[in-house]
Amino acid sequence: MRPFLIACRAGQAPDLLDNSLPRALRPATSPDRLYGESPSPPAAAGDVLRLVAECDDLGSGSWTAVPVPAAKHRVLLAALLLEAGRPVGLDELTEVLWGPAPPVTARVSLQNYVMRLRRILADGAPPRIVTQPGGYLINVEPGELDISRFESALAAGRAAARAGAWEEAAAVLADGLALWRGEPLSAVPSEVLLAREVPRLAELRLQALEARIDAELHLGRPAEVIVELRGLVAAEPLRERLHALLMTALVRDGQQAGALAAYQAARRVLVDELGAEPGPELQRLQQQVLAGPQPGPPPRRPAGPGQLVGRNAELAALTGLLDQDAAQTVVISVIAGPAGAGKTALALHWAQQVRDRFPDGQLYLNLRGHGPGPPVAPADALAEFLAALGVPAGPGGLAPGGLAPGGLAPGGLAPAELEERAARYRSVLAERRVLVVLDDAASAEHVRPLLPGAAGCAALVTSRDPLIGLVARDGARRLDLEPLPPGVRARLGSAR
Repeated sequence: MRPFLIACRAGQAPDLLDNSLPRALRPATSPDRLYGESPSPPAAAGDVLRLVAECDDLGSGSWTAVPVPAAKHRVLLAALLLEAGRPVGLDELTEVLWGPAPPVTARVSLQNYVMRLRRILADGAPPRIVTQPGGYLINVEPGELDISRFESALAAGRAAARAGAWEEAAAVLADGLALWRGEPLSAVPSEVLLAREVPRLAELRLQALEARIDAELHLGRPAEVIVELRGLVAAEPLRERLHALLMTALVRDGQQAGALAAYQAARRVLVDELGAEPGPELQRLQQQVLAGPQPGPPPRRPAGPGQLVGRNAELAALTGLLDQDAAQTVVISVIAGPAGAGKTALALHWAQQVRDRFPDGQLYLNLRGHGPGPPVAPADALAEFLAALGVPAGPGGLAPGGLAPGGLAPGGLAPAELEERAARYRSVLAERRVLVVLDDAASAEHVRPLLPGAAGCAALVTSRDPLIGLVARDGARRLDLEPLPPGVRARLGSAR
């Protein structure tokens, strides 16, 4: 069997996700980035595991390799690295090395293995493997271990996606996935370790792939991921999230028939293998494709700002509220603050970021609660929204008093008629997933008839008023917005 290798390179990291190292010494494409290069071809014979340790004496751009031919040493090293920075007990190491029936000499053999590994890893620095009460610990600096770097990239990518920073999410997740080379721990002959760790790592890798592809779709790149998704679906046919991503990519690439065929293929696999119909996400996607394009947002929706500076925390907070409550109830968020704080700009920018989460469109209306002239009456706002949602005027549609030529007619419906119109509005929204943006509300009573009533929809309200009644009675979450610091405003002004 090919010797197990520990590859050392200046300033780089222990690598448990790599199973190949074609030669003991090779130049790198960049002295400060090992993992960004293209995957190397597999070794001619057998698998190897890389430990990229501190090797500053090698000079930049060079590798060296230390052979670890003994299988038990490889298992011990992997077991310690998988718990890097934490003590691993003697009983656990014994089980990992020998399984449920260790020899009577197991403890003495383990001590010898540790001693030999210390010698192998010795580079003039303090020993990496240190004795702890009841076990051993291997010291790894932050950023050195490839598994830790991958998990950090996955967490950072998810956080960026929650904030709607799709470019950042796609890039960070791609960097994390680039750390993978083949199957993890493939050169570690320990059934206990493989059974415990490989499924977990494989699941995390799939989650990272799904999150990265989702970010690519948000960036408008469906054609670039379709081939990749077909391969993933073939490899993981029971994973519904991958089928949903493939359907989404095909629809956005204009391949509606292909999306329906993908649904039927997914359904056949799930029924044949599990005896179960597809889940809600796949069924909803199928219904959306069958229904065809639905009425979108009203034409009065203004364009969002091209760039929003200094509001990343607020954008993330709004997305967090959506993630937290969307499955249970309609999400109502309020942006409150003084004039000039940037409430409208924040609302429109966030609406643009989350537009793909509301496939049936967005409704926007400036209620003019604090502007010149009278505010828009709730009845007239409902007429505007119902028209945008495709509800016809006349019997079964709008009551009299809707849109007048050239703009909104004055309000004046009787309370019963207003409630009937609001009920019709909520009934239409109950079948859709729509974001309603109500800008510049005067009071809680001003916007309450305009709130959707079904889970899956969301309302975002901006106002100079804190809308305490909306928070107390309707469960709205308020985000208080202060003006940007003078220094930031000055830089923005000079940039213009």
